[in-house]
Amino acid sequence: MDSPGRREQNKQKTRTAIEEAAARLFDEHGFAHTTVRDIAQAAGVGERTFFRYFPTKESLVAGQVRELIPRLAELLTARPADEAPYTAMRNAVLNWPRSTTCHPPSSSPVRPDGWVPTLEPTAFSSPISRAPSRRPCCSG
Repeated sequence: MDSPGRREQNKQKTRTAIEEAAARLFDEHGFAHTTVRDIAQAAGVGERTFFRYFPTKESLVAGQVRELIPRLAELLTARPADEAPYTAMRNAVLNWPRSTTCHPPSSSPVRPDGWVPTLEPTAFSSPISRAPSRRPCCSG
């Protein structure tokens, strides 16, 4: 298989720059207080370039979450069959860091320094609108 050309490499670099800038700004200022303009400026691109890669600020986060779903499905499948659904989901999420090597996909919200954004319980009243809290990804 051929390696991607320069154009594809540049596209990936731009996408990664936008994702990393967004993660940093969401962590520092919260999702609701971060604008597309802020993200674009921090990534070194224009707003039009941002919108070529992501139709909305929410889609940037949704794409990252979609990458995590297969791993969550594996963890849920491994839970005891007699465990209540809510308890199984909660335990799968809480045990996630212990079940991984802390090397998520490059666009994952899990950061290389070991912190993973987690939604506060109130976040469910307004999807993807609350600032993430932080907890360590890996113990020890």
